[in-house]
Amino acid sequence: MISNADRFSAADRSWDDVKPLAQTLFDAAPDRAIWSTDWPHVQYRKRMPNDAELLEFLFGVIPGADLRRRVMVDNPSRLHNF
Repeated sequence: MISNADRFSAADRSWDDVKPLAQTLFDAAPDRAIWSTDWPHVQYRKRMPNDAELLEFLFGVIPGADLRRRVMVDNPSRLHNF
């Protein structure tokens, strides 16, 4: 799952320090990677993320519309039998 960068990062915004981890996870299993948020972000101890910022993180990690479609549509559809 390519998500929760905001929780794992030492940074308050952009979360660049966890991008290599997210890219490694995606590269290891592009047909199994999915994206989500943990909205409504309960028990959050940092600045509350804007969900648009979380999407920007995904766009920074997964280049190209086809790959993002795989992560956001195709893989979850297959996982959940949609």
